[in-house]
Amino acid sequence: MAILGFHIVVSLIALTVMSKLGTRLSIIQLFIVKGLYRFIAPSNDDIRALMPPSKDNPRARKKKREEEETEGFNVPKSLPLRLRLGRVEEEELKNLPLYSSVHWLSLFVPLCLVVYSMSEVFSFLFPNSNDTNVAILWLLIAVAFVLQVSFALFLIYIPFPRFALHLTFLLPLLSLLSFASPVKKQLVYGPRKLLTEDQLDILRIYLAILSFICRVALRAPHFQAHLNLSRAKLNALQHETGYIRNVALQAMIFRYYSYFCAVILQYFSPVLLSLYFALLLKTTGNLSWLGTPVDESLSQVTAGSLRSIFDATVCRAIWSFSLVFVTFTNVVLSFMGVMYNSYFLPL
Repeated sequence: MAILGFHIVVSLIALTVMSKLGTRLSIIQLFIVKGLYRFIAPSNDDIRALMPPSKDNPRARKKKREEEETEGFNVPKSLPLRLRLGRVEEEELKNLPLYSSVHWLSLFVPLCLVVYSMSEVFSFLFPNSNDTNVAILWLLIAVAFVLQVSFALFLIYIPFPRFALHLTFLLPLLSLLSFASPVKKQLVYGPRKLLTEDQLDILRIYLAILSFICRVALRAPHFQAHLNLSRAKLNALQHETGYIRNVALQAMIFRYYSYFCAVILQYFSPVLLSLYFALLLKTTGNLSWLGTPVDESLSQVTAGSLRSIFDATVCRAIWSFSLVFVTFTNVVLSFMGVMYNSYFLPL
């Protein structure tokens, strides 16, 4: 460790752990899909059992059954179907689109945050250490990875009564408001001067971290709400008249589960980008977790080689703008999604 330095040793250990976790421990099964259940589409036999008996003779019935196996058959929309419940298993997710992105995101994100946390603790305990803080490199790689995932989702997308759920939705807006000029003037330059500029910056970082924590803590009810759309769609269908092909009925029920990996990425990607930009702002912007001024000479060592290119002022400008842009985009798209699903999109 004396030769390589603490930060590099921690990074090497994290890479080793990540290579082992990929085959021995499933973070997706333990953390994401645990406790979730999905609705299983009824089989053809289940559908036929609820339909009125056919009056055809046995030979005609057999021929009709063979044709139905290939072409499908009409099902009354008001048929009283009951959906079976099944646990969400990772083995099934492997067959869904975007599973590989979810898998690598579940491996890299926890280790990135652990490496960054250990680096921050080490820098706090040993402020005079000359080790290069490679945690910034981890954060930049994480940002690039999340951006790649978000771009993949964008390509696909081209054509709550409980207070806690609403709080998770509104926290990015609160973080965005902290960058508004009137808020800054009131807090920093107002009559009472409640906060200094450093304290306001660290408050923004804490809001981004709090938004991430709330998003993680309330992941299960949000994911389950998406999976419940299968049952809600079937309930709405049963109030309609007419017929629907059995294949279309089964696909309608399965489509919400088939999109589950994309839902996971859409749920975590925006808040992860905000979190990483906030951590980069803290590390490279000469900020303290307590909001107190940091010695410039010590921050040069902590920030590593990135600060040899940009000073604290430039780093603050870059990562503050990135944080504002990502948070603003997340808030706008979230409100657009709520408006679209509430007023324009039929269930």
